[in-house]
Amino acid sequence: MKIFKNTLAIILVCLTIMVLIACASKEKTPPATTAATTPTTTVTSSVVTTSSTVTTAAVTEPSVTTTGVYDYLSEYEPVLPKASVAPTKLIRINPSGNDGETLASVSLQGLLAKNGSSELVVVEYGQEVKNYISTVRKNYDCEISNSSIWLLVKKYADPSYGYINGYILTDIGDESVNVATSLASQLNALIVTEEFVNKVEFYGLTCLADVRNYDDEWLRQSEYFDKLSKDVAFICNVKQNVFLRDYCIMSGSYCFSDATTSSSAIANALDFMNDNFVVFGWNNNCGEYGTVEAISSKNGCLIPADYASNLSVWSAFRLSSALQITEEVKSDGQGKHTVVFILSDGDNLQWTLGNYSTSTKWYANENRGDFYMGWGLPACLVDSAPPTLQYYYSHMTPKDQFILELSGVGYTFPSKWQNTASLRDMYADLATLMERMDMSYVEILDTMRFSRLQVDKYYTMLMKQDQVKGAFYIDYGNYAAYGGSIIWNSDKPIVSARYKLWAGATTVEELAASINNSSTDPTNADAYTFVTVHAWSGLNSNGQLVADGNTHDAIAAVIALLDDDVDVVTPEEFMKRIIENEIGKK
Repeated sequence: MKIFKNTLAIILVCLTIMVLIACASKEKTPPATTAATTPTTTVTSSVVTTSSTVTTAAVTEPSVTTTGVYDYLSEYEPVLPKASVAPTKLIRINPSGNDGETLASVSLQGLLAKNGSSELVVVEYGQEVKNYISTVRKNYDCEISNSSIWLLVKKYADPSYGYINGYILTDIGDESVNVATSLASQLNALIVTEEFVNKVEFYGLTCLADVRNYDDEWLRQSEYFDKLSKDVAFICNVKQNVFLRDYCIMSGSYCFSDATTSSSAIANALDFMNDNFVVFGWNNNCGEYGTVEAISSKNGCLIPADYASNLSVWSAFRLSSALQITEEVKSDGQGKHTVVFILSDGDNLQWTLGNYSTSTKWYANENRGDFYMGWGLPACLVDSAPPTLQYYYSHMTPKDQFILELSGVGYTFPSKWQNTASLRDMYADLATLMERMDMSYVEILDTMRFSRLQVDKYYTMLMKQDQVKGAFYIDYGNYAAYGGSIIWNSDKPIVSARYKLWAGATTVEELAASINNSSTDPTNADAYTFVTVHAWSGLNSNGQLVADGNTHDAIAAVIALLDDDVDVVTPEEFMKRIIENEIGKK
């Protein structure tokens, strides 16, 4: 993919930010909400947008105290699939409790996005979707309306639109639904169960294929298989109909089952893919390691997304780049022990689209912004779901900072890749996405031994990317296995986790005591601690560190016990101090 470069635009935007912040500091009250009707950069509450037709509205969340800056105008080449036309109208429909109706809804979503409709359909599935619709309303010139699935099918069944040629008949709960999902794009066909055949035929649609009782083996032997995308594939549970299928149809991709328990079976299923491919989905039956290892060994990345919805819609919105605004830490680290807390699992797209943003365990915690913290987001977000990225950035506090998770364009073990040239291409794509997301630091998770030999072999191509200023390393088997050791590559540090905040591995009190007892000599490697925070651990109501507790509260509890000579900082400040003192370089 062509690397996106927009240095001049970034400089101009940054200068604008500096002026805005300087002006804002003189104000005792925030400026009134303003709508942008001419090409300009407009400040509205906590949102700054650059566009010719953007209308914005005030952000009501009280915790928002900073600004996200967005470039919609610069040219860029996406790395991940996007709808061919940016929507001017978003049509909301309510999720259905009927599986067949849901299947028809998501197939309609995919067909509209694939065929260039400027009107797209969003299934309002949960509070998070409402938030992203609100983000669209604030940042894009897009009309929002309501309808129902069958009114829309009736409308778009009209041949004059050219969006739907007919329907595919399938069952639900077996492999035929994945076959239908794989064929829908090529046939321009709505996916229908027997229950709704009479309805769609009344609207003028005819049956183009009956795939009931057909399975993956039939698909792979069919004339359609060679026409599927060789860059993107999808793992879908045959009993889940609302998730991922719209994006799969939009991108004309292969959809296969998560039923296998064999890593080799996953690898074999992906034999036909080009190197540097991406798989959306998950496979609980094979397990995390088996699935990621299989995809990595085929020179690909996995984007955890088995509960992700509306991606054909979110991907349609154009966002060239976005800037983070995080305040500088007001300390030089002298006589201090420097600590950074970084939340894990930001590579998980379904969680990012879901309650990561709305749960008080994480980003919606009322005390977020009380201390510096690192948060992870997946590289795909800027292409696959720009309104979601904008939601996170527009709701940052000055003490939040986002880094890239995890290892690549998606979750992958770089040490398992077989093709060095393809790995280099993937790292180039990753750097492109990081630049557009204003990220300079990446978290790596791998299974290799963290040694200079292995780092030089698998990560030199990553560290040579100009956009990457440093990396954080966690080990698959034990996130903190390497105790804070630091390896430099390409004149940049890769810092391993010293401790993990994880239920069963430590307590709040034990972790705080370990940090308090550490060096405060800024020239000593022991004066720096990267704490990887397990996203699925946190405090319960009794203040104990347990599985599925409140993660943000657990971090706050540790920080409350730290001595005055401990500095909690952002990932950037943490790396800055290590680089300035050349910790571990010699």
